[in-house]
Amino acid sequence: MHDEVSMSARALMFIALWACGGAEPAHEPVALPAPSASASATHTDPWTGASLARSNATATAPSSGFRLIVSKSALSLPDGMHIMPVPADASHGVDASYKRNGPNDLYIEPIARVFKTQPVRDAILAVDPGVPYRLLVEVLFTLGQNEVGAVHLLVRSPTGVATIDAIMPHVLPPTSTTTPRLGLTVIVVGDGIAMKARGGNVAPGCKDVGPGLAIPARDMNALATCAERLKNLKPDFADEKSVVVSANPDIDFQTIVTTMDALRPTFPDVTFGLSR
Repeated sequence: MHDEVSMSARALMFIALWACGGAEPAHEPVALPAPSASASATHTDPWTGASLARSNATATAPSSGFRLIVSKSALSLPDGMHIMPVPADASHGVDASYKRNGPNDLYIEPIARVFKTQPVRDAILAVDPGVPYRLLVEVLFTLGQNEVGAVHLLVRSPTGVATIDAIMPHVLPPTSTTTPRLGLTVIVVGDGIAMKARGGNVAPGCKDVGPGLAIPARDMNALATCAERLKNLKPDFADEKSVVVSANPDIDFQTIVTTMDALRPTFPDVTFGLSR
């Protein structure tokens, strides 16, 4: 339970880390072939047959941007250019040899090198539903460090290919002393969902503050109900739209998407955090 209680603080630490960035060490980068110009082509649909998470999102997928396929075996471009392999167990991210500063780093050098050559700054990611959260965050962190404009996560909706637009982590402005914020963080763990707000950890049942998981199982209906209840606790929270979503490193992307779907009616703006 100690690990669960500390997750929110770790998630917020990750947000500050992403926003602050830092200079890239001057060591030899991983050698890669130049990306094909068709990586940003718009005259064909590169997502036909792609494995995408299921969602109730309805936003139209953009037609242009830096397109990246994040599968369980490789990171690649839609034109077939292979950027790098993904290990069989990607719950620790990519292999340390592809990272800037060792196994615990989040910065993937090959992705950075390819992205820096692109004429567009927005990124469109086709993420396999089985990809673990840690790998997703490493990709997003790397793009964020290279000043990505926006990130569009492709999903399959009842109407076709749609997109969930994730907000890149940033340092929040100082909280107003006259307008209290709920500051909700939702953390998906192995056996349930933890929820934390400015008042502390949300206790099981979502009716009080205290230790434990707010949602003891991955019950997305219960999560949606709890999120709405928390937002309605005070009139000051009525205009709040943001939530931090985090997860254990091995939680699959489909579960992350389902979590965002449950939160979207109440908190449509999602920022990702990281639990180490």
